[in-house]
Amino acid sequence: MTLNPFDAANEWARQQETQAAEQERERLGVSDADVLKEATRRWPELEKLDEPARKPFADLLLEADRRSLDPHVVSGRRTASEQDKLTDTKVRGRASWHVHGRAMDIELHKGKLADYASLGDWWEGKRAGEDRGFWGGRWKDLYPPDGDYMHFQWSPTVGVPEELRTSDEREVKATTTQDEPSTASKLIRAALIVSVLGAVGYGIYYVVRRNEIERKPAAA
Repeated sequence: MTLNPFDAANEWARQQETQAAEQERERLGVSDADVLKEATRRWPELEKLDEPARKPFADLLLEADRRSLDPHVVSGRRTASEQDKLTDTKVRGRASWHVHGRAMDIELHKGKLADYASLGDWWEGKRAGEDRGFWGGRWKDLYPPDGDYMHFQWSPTVGVPEELRTSDEREVKATTTQDEPSTASKLIRAALIVSVLGAVGYGIYYVVRRNEIERKPAAA
């Protein structure tokens, strides 16, 4: 999402404040476990999430709270049966990240749509390439006009779905794919190298043997 200069400046300031808060936690010796424990006390739904997703979502809720947006978890982990009973979603059963314990619907009681967008940008970009999350507000085609703006999912192995990637993201992905040969192509290259080395070795052996034969005196 492209921000105008004013919003971009505000977002930069928020990021600096977030970094300062994290540095202060480190200075005080507050561990990730301490942060997760405090966040779980305030938002018990965190405990039901898939374990690797708990800390990222704790960070998200604490960031929203730091922005004074009064975050409330509307929905966290669901069973496939619970997912199928919902009438306001197009995703069924195990296709939902909620069923896998890696999604939350979070309502900002003191937030406007722009606050969801700003928090979504923070969620998607804070750990880009490591623990990247995805903000449902980008699903404008599935849930017009504003997307599923309360939906936040932690999907580091997926990141942003292909159909919602920006042109820059697609270009980076295509470049990365071209630069990284597959396992099969690596094996083929290795086999070719071994074949070439074997042929060179045999050629050297043949020349040496022929020279030895030519140097031997003829039998009387």
